[in-house]
Amino acid sequence: MAMQIKGTVGNTPIDLTVTCDEDFQSIVSAILDLCAKQNKNTATAESDTVETESTLANNEVTIAKASSTESSDNDILLLQRALKYIETENQVTNYQLVDFLSGLKVNEQSIKQTIMRLKHHKHICLTTESSEARSNYLVFHWHIRSE
Repeated sequence: MAMQIKGTVGNTPIDLTVTCDEDFQSIVSAILDLCAKQNKNTATAESDTVETESTLANNEVTIAKASSTESSDNDILLLQRALKYIETENQVTNYQLVDFLSGLKVNEQSIKQTIMRLKHHKHICLTTESSEARSNYLVFHWHIRSE
């Protein structure tokens, strides 16, 4: 397998051919399959309407009824909670958002995934701000875009 890469880096033109042996090909194929599966799962999780009954007891998210897998339902519920929080506050910093999500007793990976989903959500606009007390930080703004 050979891969050709053409483009520029700055003003320098690049014309590169990379050849791969069978071991590397199988690794690349496995990675591409995993990425395709992950993209499909993410798109499905964010577009499906999941019927859940949720309660917030002792700052823990519990799911009483769900139509899909438990982990993806928890991810969807966490995204919904974060969206509701931003909508209620109208705008929040990334620090406030992390504090809010941490208060729900979820793991760090779920918090990072939720923030990444929020960065690309259709109802969220991002700005970067800075202050003397902190370095640059993100501000998540609730925004309904006119279509």
